[in-house]
Amino acid sequence: MAALALITERPKMLEHIVLTKEVNNEGVYLVRICKNGKWITVMLDDCFPCTSWKTLAFTQAKRRQLYVPLIEKACAKLFGSYSNLTSGQTAEAMQLFTGAPCDYIHIEKQNDNPMEDEQVDPDVLWAKLLSACDFDVHFIVISDL
Repeated sequence: MAALALITERPKMLEHIVLTKEVNNEGVYLVRICKNGKWITVMLDDCFPCTSWKTLAFTQAKRRQLYVPLIEKACAKLFGSYSNLTSGQTAEAMQLFTGAPCDYIHIEKQNDNPMEDEQVDPDVLWAKLLSACDFDVHFIVISDL
């Protein structure tokens, strides 16, 4: 969800993913996702899984935007089912939505034992951040968890 929230802040990125720009009376939509470095256009209908309370069973947008469940449905179709979408990291989702290479860097200790933990070299971290900016399409997700 974090990656989807990020791309909605970039309208051009969202336009690149959701190819059908208007509500379609026939209920057919085209969504483009990058899987394994290759852009794939997925054709979808507008039928979404719902709960017994008649609400969407999975992702729901605050302002009832149609693109949110459409993108989720496209990913579920590419990965075989909605249940296959339950795990994953933000960097993986950013790669699906942008096609750009992504790195994930932990900057805090992971263990109580300092001997088991790799320390992040600040110079290496800075070099990675600068090189990501040079390419204009590289994303780095940094976590202190």
